[in-house]
Amino acid sequence: MSKFTTADVQHEIETRLDGLKNGIVDKAGSVAGTVKDSAISGIDFMSAQIKKHPIAALAIAFGIGYVAMRLVRR
Repeated sequence: MSKFTTADVQHEIETRLDGLKNGIVDKAGSVAGTVKDSAISGIDFMSAQIKKHPIAALAIAFGIGYVAMRLVRR
């Protein structure tokens, strides 16, 4: 029967935590890249729609501003 010392257990815990941290950082970076790409696509789409329909875009912006103003003033 082998005995584990406190240093062995501490080293094992640190190693596993480092691996977990690295995995989380890698996954977060991947998710952030996906979100960034999606946001850029959305901005490009909205820009194209505003260029196609400038009057409708202006009316929508005015309507949103009016509703926001009414909500804030209450």
